[in-house]
Amino acid sequence: MKAWIGWLVLPCALTGLLALSPAQTSSSGAKRPPNFVFIQAEAQGPSSISVDMDGDPSSPSRPAGPTPNLERMAAEGMRFSDFYATCPRCTPSRASFVTGISPAKLHMTYQNEGGASRREGGGKGGGKGKEGGDAGDEDSRYRLMRMIPPTIEPDLPTGVRTSGGMLHDLGYGTAHFGKWHAGRAEPSKVGFDRCDGSNGNQGLDHDGQPNPKQATEITDKGIAFMREQVKAGKPFMVQISHYGFGSEQEATPEALA
Repeated sequence: MKAWIGWLVLPCALTGLLALSPAQTSSSGAKRPPNFVFIQAEAQGPSSISVDMDGDPSSPSRPAGPTPNLERMAAEGMRFSDFYATCPRCTPSRASFVTGISPAKLHMTYQNEGGASRREGGGKGGGKGKEGGDAGDEDSRYRLMRMIPPTIEPDLPTGVRTSGGMLHDLGYGTAHFGKWHAGRAEPSKVGFDRCDGSNGNQGLDHDGQPNPKQATEITDKGIAFMREQVKAGKPFMVQISHYGFGSEQEATPEALA
């Protein structure tokens, strides 16, 4: 995949990579539509990869050598290093990625530490606050914030179109694999042909923390989907969203080598 590469570096430590393969001319002379591959790598920033995202002069914090494939893609394409995050949290940013709409307009603005309980309670909160009040009132959480928290939507609003849905309508095969976290409805319910569930922070098996094996499985699913679409002669869009890792100890020996 080459000809276009884009990076988004977000305050929530999420790095995205969009690769657009060039349109090609078929034997009949008609141009075939391009394919889209959107890769998200959580808990990584510009200093986690060996592609210089700061321009000239080069970044002194950039490591040398760990991501040669991304270096090659960047050399063959373009870098966009001046993106701005739509929201400094995970879910709102991901909702923006797949809709092109700001979190404020979607009413998916988890800008507070009570976001987890509000999502679990369908946007109303749940359980008891520290001082015995209902956590839905957020009395203990918001004592120092001096603000009235807005009403939030825990899911993508009904009728909002996604990148998967729009490209599906244009004849593309579309898929999402890995961490979804843009609402509780599965990607297949909002326009993607293929997915592996409405996965949140816990990973594909919803048991414990994500691990390197899951990263490999997510990648393999994306590659298999792309090969399937190519074999069928169909343009495709695939979003591969990896989970973050906490330390080098969680990496595989092969990756460290």
